[in-house]
Amino acid sequence: MAFVIGGGLGTRPGKGRPDLRKRDGRQVVVSVLKDVKRSFLLRQVNKDFDQVRPQKERVGEPVKARVVDVRPVCSSRYGNHMQITVDSKELNWTHKKPGQFVLVNRVGQDLSSVLVVASPPESERLQFLVDSKHDEGRLSKIMAGEVLQLSTVIGDGLSVEPTVSGPRLLMFVDCAQGAAAMRSFATWSHFRVASGSGTNRKVQVKIYMYFRSPSQPPFLNEFRDWRIYGVDVVPVFEPFLDYLRLNPLDTSTIETESVIACMSNEKDKEWLFRYLHGLGVQRENMQHITEHSVSRELEVFQVGRAQEPACVGEEECADLVRCLASTIERGTCFVIPLSLQRCSRGNQRFCCAGIRRMAKHPKLYALGQENAYGRS
Repeated sequence: MAFVIGGGLGTRPGKGRPDLRKRDGRQVVVSVLKDVKRSFLLRQVNKDFDQVRPQKERVGEPVKARVVDVRPVCSSRYGNHMQITVDSKELNWTHKKPGQFVLVNRVGQDLSSVLVVASPPESERLQFLVDSKHDEGRLSKIMAGEVLQLSTVIGDGLSVEPTVSGPRLLMFVDCAQGAAAMRSFATWSHFRVASGSGTNRKVQVKIYMYFRSPSQPPFLNEFRDWRIYGVDVVPVFEPFLDYLRLNPLDTSTIETESVIACMSNEKDKEWLFRYLHGLGVQRENMQHITEHSVSRELEVFQVGRAQEPACVGEEECADLVRCLASTIERGTCFVIPLSLQRCSRGNQRFCCAGIRRMAKHPKLYALGQENAYGRS
């Protein structure tokens, strides 16, 4: 497959199109890879984006973000749960699904905390929920104006498709990071549009939230606003299975309902899913985020980052040369293989052999070691 980024030859330079010039008696095409912004390429590849997502060139490296707000999110001013809001233009648009997380640490500290993003996807700022009782990184003591180091957004997250196929969504939350994922999902604009609101409400959302006392649930002040979108929060003061046995679910539409478990313990989640599956909930309609699943996704991310190549291979460079040469012969446009557009690290470069091949081609001229997004 190929991706067109230019128009016909002979157009004006600096307008994102090729420019014919004379060089050493030969007719050459000055590469527009340097002039075409990376955002332009991303906008064409991801046409469903409302805006172009800025990304760090090396997404595997920490990104510094300034803390703009720190506040408690319990009914008591001295609650255990603190909400941290950071402003990071490099990462704001990389949060695409609820349930994704980042590694956060204070500048100068090696210990990183794994925090699930509590703000809805595509928000202007990233928000996190920290439990001060389980805060080894001491993030709950941070002040506005300080700087944190964040990793790229990690994880597959939660999907909206299974949750809007039935009349009701059941969510089970029993920990701080589970509450962050729940809040991100409940306030996600994509889910709110798909589930409806007011008289057009299609999906009823019932959140079973476990906490030890009525004054401890995080985001308690937002529960009333969530009801507009059909979100009802049920306080639970005992294990979920014991509660469900004493308060049975309505099973009239259970086969078409969906479930999301945001829980700390993998075994508790599995027991809950077995119970709900026995009532009739389909396995394909069940999603979860647990400490185990986050650890597994983090391990996959770290292994994948270690194995990522540092440069594009010679074969791919040769493909680029052939694509450019064939389209120039037709006098139409530049074509770039999709393999050179998709780069998980954002800093892949053409290999030296490929650069030499492009420089020696009679109708091509390469501007140094430029990558597909025009960065040196």
